[in-house]
Amino acid sequence: MHFSSFIVTLLVATATATKVRLFDKQGNTRRAPLLVCPSQDEILEIVNMPQLQGSYEYGLQCDFEYIYTGTTANDLECTPSTMCSYNDDDTWQCAMYGIFCDPEIEYEDDQVQCGDVCGPVNVCPSRVEILEIVNMPQRPGSYEYGLQCDSEYVYTGTTANDLKCTPLTMCSYNDDDTWLCVMRTYFCDPEIEYEDDQVQCSDVCEPKEICPSRDVLLFDNDPLPPGSYADDLECDFDYTYVGTSANDLECVPLTWCSYDDDTWQCAMASIFCDPEIEYADDQAKCGDPCTIRSCPRTNLIVDDTINDCPSDIQNWPELVGLCVTDAKDWLEKQYIDTDACPNLNVEVISANRLVTYDINMERVRIVVDQDIYGNKIVIRVPYAG
Repeated sequence: MHFSSFIVTLLVATATATKVRLFDKQGNTRRAPLLVCPSQDEILEIVNMPQLQGSYEYGLQCDFEYIYTGTTANDLECTPSTMCSYNDDDTWQCAMYGIFCDPEIEYEDDQVQCGDVCGPVNVCPSRVEILEIVNMPQRPGSYEYGLQCDSEYVYTGTTANDLKCTPLTMCSYNDDDTWLCVMRTYFCDPEIEYEDDQVQCSDVCEPKEICPSRDVLLFDNDPLPPGSYADDLECDFDYTYVGTSANDLECVPLTWCSYDDDTWQCAMASIFCDPEIEYADDQAKCGDPCTIRSCPRTNLIVDDTINDCPSDIQNWPELVGLCVTDAKDWLEKQYIDTDACPNLNVEVISANRLVTYDINMERVRIVVDQDIYGNKIVIRVPYAG
């Protein structure tokens, strides 16, 4: 049975555990526009065509086809040749730019050249890799400007009950194409007394940035040590189409939670859908469940110069954070579809699964974990072997 049109009523409950506290949001409803870019092909199929209201965050900028451009061999920058934005009239609008490369420019053998394909990386390198090149200028646009990479998390605080999971090394990639890092020291008072099961100052930790499941968040009563999750982490659940007509449906969460001051706070909403609205057979309807794609789609390029199976040192850090379907699809296009390695087995394994330790150079393993939307996300660097 489907309904349409919506009235949101907030359901306020009393928490039974200190870990989660349910609250209302002063009667305000909340939309869930997509914050992640679709692929270039998807955008160009619907460019200038009105979408469902609020389908994407207004002002969302999605750039593609990155190419090195510049007037000399030493001023090349990694710039997009296609730039799209989502506007408040619920349409995608795109601009495409041609480039001219001076054929007279002379390059060193190991230099990138104007017209070469590139792409700013938005996945953090390791701490060791950053510290090896800190303050050393990189190729323009090597990483996404403003990329923040924190590491060496430990619990710090002045008493046993105010410990926080904090990074000791904080690095950011700046628009002068250098990594800048700050390293902090800390002091642990040896006089602090801890319970047997308490975390202690200087204990290693890692704040979780992946949401727990809805059931764990709402019904797990086990207390959490301070800093267990990243501050301001937001987790939304129970996505459903709501709207006042058949053509203005929006995919919104009916349960939303946030982590702050070491507690989860959650709000729930119910909806009413007008049964008088008529829908086309292939239309989504108010009350239908819907899903949000949380992982980015990157414009990964197939290298047609590769003509053999990956080596025992081959790995792909650029695939971390992607949906496993996209990562697996790219590997298959790169090696199987090109006949570079037609028998390559791209094996998807969950984070907690035991694996064999044999070596097989016609196998790539992708380790994944599931996010709150049901997307399986690549969480470790895929490797060959």
